[in-house]
Order: sequence, then structure tokens, then C-alpha cells
Amino acid sequence: MKERGKIVGLLLTLTLSVVVLLLLFGTTPFLHLKTNMFGKSDDVQKDIFNTYWNAKYDSTVLHSGSMNYPYGEEVSYTGCQTFVSAPLQWIRRAGWGDYSRYTLLLMNLILIIAILACPLFLYLIFHELKVAEWLAVVAAALITFFSPQMGRVSAHLTLAYLFIVPCAVYLFLRWWTTRRVSYSVWIALLSFFAMLAHPYYIVFIGAMWAMVWLFFFLSGRRGEEPVWKSVCHCLLQMGVPVLLFVCMLKAASTDGVRALLPIGFYDFNGSLLGTFFPNGRFGLPKLVRWEGLVWIGLLAMAVFVVGLVKTVAKICRREWRELLRVTDNEFLNLMFWTSVLVLLFSYGIPLLWFPLRFLAHLGPLGQFRALGRFGWFFFFMMNIVAVYTAANQIRSLRFPLKITVSVLVVGALMADVVALGVQYKFRKVNVNPSLIFSDIDNKLPENQWVDKINTADYQSVLPLSYFSVGSEHLNLSMSNEDFCRAFYVSAKTGLPMHSIHASRSVISQIYNNLALARSPYLPFAVLSDLPDRRPILLTAPAGAWIHDEESKLLHYATPLFTANGIEFYKMEIAAFHQYEVDFQKEISCFADSCSRFEVSPNVFCSDSASRFVLRTLDEKPAAMKFVGNGAAEHCVTSWETVYDGCPNLSGTVEISFLLSDYLDARSGYYKFRAVRLAPDGKEIACVDGGVSEVFNGWARVSFNMLDVNSSDHIVVSVWNRLRGKDCPVSVDNLLLRQEEVHVVNGDGTIRLLDNRLVK
Repeated sequence: MKERGKIVGLLLTLTLSVVVLLLLFGTTPFLHLKTNMFGKSDDVQKDIFNTYWNAKYDSTVLHSGSMNYPYGEEVSYTGCQTFVSAPLQWIRRAGWGDYSRYTLLLMNLILIIAILACPLFLYLIFHELKVAEWLAVVAAALITFFSPQMGRVSAHLTLAYLFIVPCAVYLFLRWWTTRRVSYSVWIALLSFFAMLAHPYYIVFIGAMWAMVWLFFFLSGRRGEEPVWKSVCHCLLQMGVPVLLFVCMLKAASTDGVRALLPIGFYDFNGSLLGTFFPNGRFGLPKLVRWEGLVWIGLLAMAVFVVGLVKTVAKICRREWRELLRVTDNEFLNLMFWTSVLVLLFSYGIPLLWFPLRFLAHLGPLGQFRALGRFGWFFFFMMNIVAVYTAANQIRSLRFPLKITVSVLVVGALMADVVALGVQYKFRKVNVNPSLIFSDIDNKLPENQWVDKINTADYQSVLPLSYFSVGSEHLNLSMSNEDFCRAFYVSAKTGLPMHSIHASRSVISQIYNNLALARSPYLPFAVLSDLPDRRPILLTAPAGAWIHDEESKLLHYATPLFTANGIEFYKMEIAAFHQYEVDFQKEISCFADSCSRFEVSPNVFCSDSASRFVLRTLDEKPAAMKFVGNGAAEHCVTSWETVYDGCPNLSGTVEISFLLSDYLDARSGYYKFRAVRLAPDGKEIACVDGGVSEVFNGWARVSFNMLDVNSSDHIVVSVWNRLRGKDCPVSVDNLLLRQEEVHVVNGDGTIRLLDNRLVK
């Protein structure tokens, strides 16, 4: 009878959840699962594209060839959902048919199932806690739909797998009360799936596991159970899945230096304001970044405030043993305080108490830059505690007041669901048909261009404008429409892209591919890494602006046709080499023409007035120097000034210098800044610099500062908190010049034009 009641409760919870889902999203998700995306952000498109590519074209599950050609990338960095692509790929390789056309359908189905499974596990938790059935059903359904993870539906699909945290809590709760091996197995399976879905989840489950076992051994709950049996449970739950996942990563590992730490530890943290203030809801302003949005809800907030008052009262009465008793349930208290610790971690505590370079020694933990996401665990536990507390309170009340409090509880939960729906406008995010899946067989007129290309004649596609996102060194982004077009061409043709949209890419590889799309100041390194001499397919947006240096590349390509607003070109490998030779010859001749006026030994310029400032820094001997006899060594531990002076220049001024050791794993945390000051010291303008080329590990850092006056003071600074005093870098050949002036200098073996290598 009890099991029948649980089944009825689950069915009612599922029914109510489907109703709420339909009210929030409309019917579109259910009618167009095969062709429509839940959002149009570049992250959504990237995940879908890489999963589809891995299923349809790749020959191995663990390595993706979709981007960063010819190197490819480990699937764990691409957003590929291997639990979708792997079965489809295995079926294709076994010769049983190509079912990759169902990739988007499966991804959408899994997403919807992951959302609808969340209220089911919440209900099971409430059922175990003996919450009234009606409240368990209603609360489980409503809490799900104002979870902060709901905002991920249109952005990071796997981060919208809402069921993972409640499922883990439920499984640990059942194991806590039964000690069955079956629950340890389920915890292990969930842990492995969670790591495949997104590594952030394993921190939630790992925290639960660590606290459960710490309390289990320290509190004496083990009782008469043999130690070996407890150890087996412990290792099975977390040790086995982590070991399998690490082995999988090692099997897919590729050579190359990646950024030691991603950018964001100081930007994407949680905060008290993000947790306890309804940012962007109920007509209130949004005061924190998106990653820090973890509003716990009206009911949870009310219970939290009451609990805080009671805690203060306990402290005043010196009831120290009662401080940790949030409820009368031992397991619930343990999970709640675990979530509080994880919440503090989401605030950057204690990581941000240490220098950033300390994080470089944290290993995999250092890769979790969006710390604010770890507040999701507290969201669920605070709401579970709130419902449990409210249920106990309602149970103790008399009839009229019982109804009033029940209405207030349900009303608070409903208000939060409505507020989230208004904030994210879910009905608008799921009307985005995918160019790839809307006509998978290319029968529509707009896709007939695919038949015009014999893909076997090409080895790759180079989309222009070129994009490179996720390396932590280079961030050349595009509009969502441009990303979509690039993914669309690659998916339709089966040609891998030289561009990349992934995470923690190999630093040297991204600059090799960048040079292919931009001017060849150095020989195209990537050409020597190509597997054969087949042409490369170039694409460019029809009638739209592309980078000036990319447009030069098109002069060496053969136009093919235009379709769907995309221009297609054929580029022979020999044409790349010819472009390289012609460019080097042109730039060398230009450097010769700019060497009319000798300013000092080995320093020439195109302007007799010498409207530039050049610091060769030869007077400073250094172990690392690019040109000449010296360079300035700097221990960059925070903001380090590399130039401070009045250059007596006007108009548009380009500032550039050469920075050593840029392909090091610690280089992703560089920031470059130039500040223009008036004679009275007042700041007029501030511009950020970027890296345009990298040669032999040296980066050319450049800034463009507009409307400079001859009396202005300029300060140029470099920022990095990973290198430390034991890892100095060299700055060489610092140059400030007016836009119309060009400077040539060298040392007999190296010649530079405006800090660019020329022959």
C-alpha cells in the first residue's frame, strides 16, 4: 500500500511538472524536438555541432576532429555530449546505419527528461522525510522550475540537467538508511554520468560523498560493520567512477601546453547578494553577474531568516550543541551544512584569500572558474529544508491557520516560478530551427549548394572572419549568426574547421591556425602539419565586412559560388605559399621604403620628424631578449609598469612591444593596459591591449590610442598573477609611434617593421 502511494505521488508530481513545463515553454519543445534548438547562443550551437560531428564523422569517441584542424581536440573540451554521440558513432562504425540525424532529437529529449526527473527525485526525498503528500508533490514540481539551472536551458545544455543534485541527495539518503550495495552502485553510475555531462557536477557529489563518509566514521555510525565493507562502499561510490573518468581523459590526452588556469576566478564568483536577493525578478534590478544568480526563493528566504534568528538566540543562550541542528533529521542537517560549505566555496572562500598563482597548484580544481555555479547545491538543500520545516509547522497547526500557512507556502513557490518565467521568457528561446537539422537530407533549395562541392577534393574549411574562442589566450569572437553559419557549412560538408570554439585549447595550435587566416609575417606553420595537399574550402559572409588581412587571402582563392548568404572559395595549398611569398616580399619592400631616415644605428623611420619613441632596451642585459643586446626583465606579480612618460606624440598612436615566454601555460592570465593622462594627472582614456602575433614564443602586444595630445602622459602596464617573482618575463623593443609613421630596426640578423618580423 505504501509503494502504491509512492507511485501515485510520482505520477501526480510528473503530471504537475509537465503542466508547469508547458505553461513556461509552450508546446514548441514537444512538437519540434528534431529540428529546434532550445536557444541560439554560441554555446548551444557549439554543443550541438560537436555532438553531431562526433556521431557522424569522427572515427573515435574521445577525440573530436570537428575544429582546430589538423590537430583536433579532446572531446572533453568541446562540449560534445559523448553519451549521445558515442552510441550513434558505434552504430555507424559497426555498419548498422547512420542515425546521426537524430542527434538533436536525442539531446532535446535528454534535456527534457533531465528537467522532469528533478521533481521526481525531490518528491522521493520529501517522501523519505515524511512530508505531507500534497505538499511533497506541489513543492517538488515548483522548486524545479525556479532553480537557477533553468537559466541554462538556452545556454549550456548539460548544466541544465537539474536532476543530478537531487538524485545524488536521494541516493545518499537511501544508502544512509539501508547500507545496500545497490545504492552505492547507483551513486557510482550517477557520478560517472555527471562527469561526462559536466565536470562541475562531480564537485557537488564529491562534497556529499566526503561529508557522508567523514561523519560516518567519526560519529561511530559504522557500528559493527567490518571496515573492509565500509571501504568497499566508499571506493565504489566515488573512487571507481573517478578512476574511469581519469583513464578516459588520459586516453584522449594530446600533447601541447594549455592555459594553467582559466580566466574568471575574480569575475564569476557567487555572493550574498546573488543568493539572498532576487536579481532581475519581481521588478528588482539585476545587480550581479549571471554566474552568481542563485536566488533561493521566497519560502527558503523566509525559513532562512527565521533559522538565523533562532541561531542567534541559541548563541545567546550558549546552546552550542544545538547550533548545527537545523532540523530534527540527522542526514538533512549533514547535507545542509555540506551545501553551506560548498556555497562558501562558490563565494571564492578560501581560494581568493590566496595569491592567484597559488591556484596554479590546485590541479583540476583550478579549472572551475565559474565558482558561482556551486551555489546550486545550497539552492536545493535550502529549499528542501524549507519545505521540511514548513511541513512540520503545518502539521502542528489547527485547521484555519493550517490552510492559511499552506496557501502562503504554495503561493511563495508559485510566485518564484512566475518570476523566473518572466525573467527568462522561455517561450521565445525554443523557436530556433537549426540550419543543420531543419533539412538533414538537403532537399530544400537553400541547401542544394552541398551537391556542388565534392568534399573528397577538400581537406578542411576555413571560415572568414576567423574565430578562436576558449583558449584563455586568444578571444576572437563572432555573432551567433556567424558561428551558426560556420558550424552549418562544416556539418553539411563533413569538412573540419580551422577555427575553434572550445575550452583550454593548446596555445601553440591556436596561433598556428590564426596565422593562416591573417597576414603571414612568419611562414604558415600549420601548412607543414597538414596531412596532404588537397585544397582548403574558404567561406565568407556575402557582402559583409571581414578583417582587412583576411580579405587579402581571398585574392589568391578561386571563387566558386554564393549560397545562403555565404561566399565559397577554393584555396590551393600552393596559393597559401604564394600569398606568403608575395606578402613577405611586399612587406620587405615596404620596410625598405620606410628606411629613408636613419635615426640611430640600426633604427630607421619613414618620417624626418621622427614622431616616435623607441626603447630598444639594449642597455639592460637579459637572459631572454628578442632583438639587440638586451631587454627589460619584469617580475609581473600584479600590475607592472613597462612605460611611463610623455612621448610628445599626437593623433592616433600605436603602442607595441615584444613579450617573452608567451606560450607558457601561465600566460593566459595576462592583461595589457595603456592609460592616457592629462598634464594635471587626470585620466583621459584607458585602452586594453591584445596579442596580434606570436613568433618563437614572443608575443607582439599592441594598443591603439586615439586623439592623443602632445602634452599627454602615457602609462603602459602588464598584469599577471600566475608567474610570480621566480618567473620573470622580458619586454623588448617598446615602440610608440604616430599612425602615419613606420619604424624599422634590428640587429643585423632580425629586422622589425613596427615590431613585426620582416625579411
